[in-house]
Amino acid sequence: ALGGGTPWMLVPRSIPHMRYDVCDKQPSIRRGFAHDHDNPEPREGVAVFPLELKPGCDVLLDWGELLCAFPRLTIEGPPEAELIVTYNEATWGPDQQKGHRGEVAGKSALPGYQDRFVTDGARRTIETLWWRTFRYVCLDASEPMTLHAFDPVETGYPLQVESSFDADDPSVAPIWDVSVRTAERCAGETYFDCPYYEQLQYVGDTRIQALIGYYLGRDRSLQRNAVETLGWSLMSNGLTQSRYPSRQVQVIPPFSLWWVMMLYDQMLYDDPAARPDFASPQTLERVLGRFRKLQREEEQFWPFADWVPEWRWGVPPGGLNALVHHQTLDLATRAKEILKHVWNAKPMDAEVARFWRDWPTTASTRSPHGLSTSLRGRVDDTPSEHGEALRRLMMQMHGAELGGDAWPTDALALEGAAKCTYYFSYYKHLAMRPIDYMAELAPWKQMIEDGLTTFAENPEPTRSDCHAWSAHPILGFFQIVAGVESIAPFWAAARIEPRPGSLRRFDAKIAHPGGELRVAYEDGHLDIDSPVPYELVWMGRKETRPAGNSRV
Repeated sequence: ALGGGTPWMLVPRSIPHMRYDVCDKQPSIRRGFAHDHDNPEPREGVAVFPLELKPGCDVLLDWGELLCAFPRLTIEGPPEAELIVTYNEATWGPDQQKGHRGEVAGKSALPGYQDRFVTDGARRTIETLWWRTFRYVCLDASEPMTLHAFDPVETGYPLQVESSFDADDPSVAPIWDVSVRTAERCAGETYFDCPYYEQLQYVGDTRIQALIGYYLGRDRSLQRNAVETLGWSLMSNGLTQSRYPSRQVQVIPPFSLWWVMMLYDQMLYDDPAARPDFASPQTLERVLGRFRKLQREEEQFWPFADWVPEWRWGVPPGGLNALVHHQTLDLATRAKEILKHVWNAKPMDAEVARFWRDWPTTASTRSPHGLSTSLRGRVDDTPSEHGEALRRLMMQMHGAELGGDAWPTDALALEGAAKCTYYFSYYKHLAMRPIDYMAELAPWKQMIEDGLTTFAENPEPTRSDCHAWSAHPILGFFQIVAGVESIAPFWAAARIEPRPGSLRRFDAKIAHPGGELRVAYEDGHLDIDSPVPYELVWMGRKETRPAGNSRV
């Protein structure tokens, strides 16, 4: 047709089909109780079907971990009888707090999302049209009926977990498992922040999710899809939307900068030719220019940075003129210049190789407490761990060495700096030198002790029990402990700077596009096997090594 209709046309699918696997886990019955709670009927143990459901007696099923699945129920009840099915990540105490996620005594399955099924007297197998997120399911029948089976069909992106990390610390394995489960539950037809609530692909979350994908396996489909679809949201004002696809427009200007950083990551960890056609240096300059202009305007949309309790709606003092946002702008500007150089040349020609070799260094000035003052006087200088973290990452991006410049814990405390929550802790951990990474994972260990089977959005009291950005210990194990990062387009060269901290042994195996990249540490020795040349930083020394095996 020459006109009219939707602008969206059918195009070839760029990602694999979603999983559709009947769950092999059997739920346990945690409780069957009267509605008035005066005469509880405790029933514990593995659920044995069929279950006879009675009016006034809810049955609470527990799958033991958070699932993303299509509920498939086989039910039989009299005509016009109703079965209310309530789905929850956790049960709720009288104070509307979740407490330990494995405990249900004195707690309710409400509030929670619900389905209402109406029976017709026949035995029927019913499956919802969209999947649900749940660990707990509460069944409430209006009339006596029989639940012959409840077989969830798990779904989500077929994430390939080809990498692994093992260490002598017993907390590593559960943190790894829960991090991977969190990443899996937050990936479907797109990445999304959380499976229970929005199911939306937010840029800030997605940048971390895509990086996790680059390290977990060799598949690049969902990362490419994320870069492209978020780019589709580019508006006439030069910014991306904060999340996309979404029928409701929302703008978080700093997230446009994180989209630029996603293109930078794609250049480092994927084929540079995989970038969308519309992602040009001119497009990126337009994004950055609009952000700079917006900093001088009164209307700044939603200048979110992190869910710091002291920051209303996650907005730091100064809005877009806060130090954290200026540092993000500087990161994105540097990334744009590097992308421009790489995109305008053949990816692996001599000019590009020379460019990476001669990466410039920078210096910065200090406050009396040892914090950055390089931007003071032109931005809001309210101190935060966020600003200090990004300043350090900017130095690293320029190739500057922090050396013995340790993370200024005392100086930040003296200035009353705002602390990073789970989301921004990723950038803080990357910026800390030196670091005992396992000590920084105390909040993640606590979440596991509190019974969570996926990592939460924020410290308690939290809304979402499964939030993608909190899965970044996967990156910490590979990028910080093993110290492996790409330093050339398409991961053609690596930097390896192990930081064992308190670990006496670790074994990191990374699914690199060219083969397996392994860094193992034990008894003070390193064993490295890399499919590409690498820069090794170890025990105060730096040297360039060819691909292959070596023992240090």
